Amino acid sequence: ILKHVAAKPLQFCMLRSTLAAMMALSELNLYSALSQTISPTVAAFFLIASLSSAGMFHAAPAYLPSVHVMSCWMCSAAAQLRGNDAEAIALGLVAVQAFGWPFSAVLFVTTGLWAVWKAAGMQGNKANESESSPANIGAVVKLLLRTALHATIIQIVVMVIDYVYYGEIVSPTYNIFVY
Repeated sequence: ILKHVAAKPLQFCMLRSTLAAMMALSELNLYSALSQTISPTVAAFFLIASLSSAGMFHAAPAYLPSVHVMSCWMCSAAAQLRGNDAEAIALGLVAVQAFGWPFSAVLFVTTGLWAVWKAAGMQGNKANESESSPANIGAVVKLLLRTALHATIIQIVVMVIDYVYYGEIVSPTYNIFVY
């Protein structure tokens, strides 16, 4: 029994260390994406700001929904900077639906708007901005349907996991709004 009791603080410290390591990897991922796509100078400023941020240092090992959302947002921003909008949106959906913090959806509004803008073909030259061809509309519809499908799958997975552990059908997103 004593060995089991002694293992609990170790497990707690390992969990917090793992969360801090995941946050550090998320920050490095965003640093790398900034360096590759915008400029090494901007990336260096981001790294200096991150390293000197006491809030990030204290938040990283906390087992709170906002920490997971923060990590997902950094990975989502890095994916979008690299041109992978599908991954960026998927990470946003995970952050909003899986961690039970739906208010974080506000962080990902610009991610979705940029993906729709790109799918509509409006990031090109100024002459084509007012034109919307059926192919562009089809790309936007495809993006929105894929996003809805991913959101549904993530919600189902979350609800199945919660059902296994709680013995009833639970939706964290719904519960927080009801609360």
